[in-house]
Amino acid sequence: MLSAAAHQPKGPVLRMYSPGPTAAFGRLDELRSGFGQAVDAALKCGFTPVVRLAGGHAVVYDPDSLVLELILSETRAHDRSEGRFELMSRLITLGLDRIGISVESGQLPNEYCPGRFSLHLPRGPKIAGVAQRLKQGASLTTAVLAVHSSPTVRALTGEIYRHLNLPLDPATIGAIGDAHRAVRSEDVVAAIASVARHVDVAQSSPGSSRVQPREARSRAYPAKRTLL
Repeated sequence: MLSAAAHQPKGPVLRMYSPGPTAAFGRLDELRSGFGQAVDAALKCGFTPVVRLAGGHAVVYDPDSLVLELILSETRAHDRSEGRFELMSRLITLGLDRIGISVESGQLPNEYCPGRFSLHLPRGPKIAGVAQRLKQGASLTTAVLAVHSSPTVRALTGEIYRHLNLPLDPATIGAIGDAHRAVRSEDVVAAIASVARHVDVAQSSPGSSRVQPREARSRAYPAKRTLL
């Protein structure tokens, strides 16, 4: 979809879907001495290891998470990176607020896949990270939002970070469900889609002023390659 947006400009598109069990590594992770062991750990737990086209260090997620992808056709994508980070964070924050869930933006000490635009519960764990990939004429801003978090996701994240020799505070691994047990993925999707229909993204995508939400049923995550 990113290539299509670059070659055939159109309005912004927001896709949201539940992924399969995935351990998504960053390209810098490949250079670390424990990368092979980290990949083996993911496979043993039934998680597909991939190397992401966007983002920093490893993120582990499963069907209890949501992947959000915002695709924009734009001629000066490199000039608007920070605005796109803020836009994705805003979509998630406002959407969750509609269903009574408060979140805060900012990096937690020793969180997994650290980033300035990470989202976390107040006094709680990180629930989402935001990343970007740029192409001539288009951009892809992605977020992985943890709705619920299984013990396997938490344990595997810790094991992968030990193999990669990266700092990690296990308390930063969590999900919306840690504080809101009754939350459902479909409620989160509906809330974010409702916000997206009214958010002005004209500054990021000239020629269009509204995001067109699409809920996809795909079980895959866009990746550079699968490591099998």
